[in-house]
Amino acid sequence: MPYKVDHFHAANLAVAGSFRVSGGNTSTFGNDGLLHINSRSTTHGSETVALQTTIDGRALTAANPGTHGGESRNVLALQPDGGYVGIGTASPDGRLHICSGTSGDCHLILHADTDNNNETDNPKIMFRQDGAIYTAEIGIDNSGNKLAIRGTSGIAFYDGGTSSTNINHLESSSTERMRIEAGGNVGIGTASPQYRLDVNGVARLNNVAFAAYRSEIHTPNRSYTGTVVFNNEYFDQSGNYDTGTGLFTAPVAGIYHFSFNAYTNSAGSTGSRLFLYKNNAIYTHKGYEIDQHGNCIDATIKLAANDTVSLRGHSSYPVYMYASSGNNIFCGHLLTAV
Repeated sequence: MPYKVDHFHAANLAVAGSFRVSGGNTSTFGNDGLLHINSRSTTHGSETVALQTTIDGRALTAANPGTHGGESRNVLALQPDGGYVGIGTASPDGRLHICSGTSGDCHLILHADTDNNNETDNPKIMFRQDGAIYTAEIGIDNSGNKLAIRGTSGIAFYDGGTSSTNINHLESSSTERMRIEAGGNVGIGTASPQYRLDVNGVARLNNVAFAAYRSEIHTPNRSYTGTVVFNNEYFDQSGNYDTGTGLFTAPVAGIYHFSFNAYTNSAGSTGSRLFLYKNNAIYTHKGYEIDQHGNCIDATIKLAANDTVSLRGHSSYPVYMYASSGNNIFCGHLLTAV
C-alpha cells in the first residue's frame, strides 16, 4: 500500500521497520539506522548498484538500466562486494573509476582556495601506504603556483606500451627512463646515479660551438687592423658568431674557450700582435713579431650572457694571414654554463 508523506518532522523521516523505495528487485531498506541499497543481481560478487539520471524526462527502469539511444547514462555505480566506485561507468575496474564515455575529455578537478585569500590553501593528492605513512604527494606548492612532486625515496619516470587489461602495467611491463634520487642525483638510463647528472648513453650537454675562417678572392696574403671579420663558417651550432661583424655573442653565462691559428708567408720579423677582446677591452694579447707568436692564440674566458669576443689587430701590429679556406681559423665553444 503506498504512503503519502505530507510533512517531515524535525527534518527527519521516521520509519518503524523497513520501507521500500522502488519496486522490482531494487529496493532500499532502513531498519538499523543505515540506508541499504540492494542491486538487481543475485550473483555473489557481481553486485552493482547504479544511481542514474533521467533521459528525456523519463526515469530509467530495470528494463532500461542505464542506456538510451545506445548511450550510457549511469551517474554513479557501486560494487559493494568489491568496494569499487564508478562514475560514468557501471563496470569500475579500480577503487575509483571515472569515465567520460565514448566522447569528450575526462577531467578530475581538485579545487582549493575558492575565494583566493590564502596562497597556502592548495589542491593536493596524497599517497599513503605502509600502514598510515604519507609516502608521496603531488600538488601546488605554497609559492608561485608551481607543480610540486614529492617522494620519500626519490622519483622515477617510466615508459611502456599500452594495456587494456593489466592494471599493474607500471610494475609489470614498463621501463624506467629517468629517476631523481632522494639526495638530488639525476639518472638517465641508470637506476643508480652517482653524480648530479649521470647519463648512461650518449648525451649532448652543450650546443654552443663555432669555427669560422677568412676568405678573399684577390691578394689572399693580407694584414688586418681592427676587428678581423671571419666571413665564412665551417660550422656554427648555435648561430652566435656574426660573419658580418666578426663578433661572437655569448648566449648564456659560462666558461668559454677560443683559439686562432693562421698561415702567412710574411717574414717572421714582421711586426704583429694578436689581441683577443672581451666586449671592448683587451682580454689578452700575444706577440711582437710573427716568429714570436707563431700566428696563434688561445684563451679561456668567463662570459656573461650577451658578452662579445673578437680577434683584433693594431695599426702598428696588424694580424697577418693567408685569407682562404684551410689557412686560417677562429673558433670557440662553451666549456660549462655558470
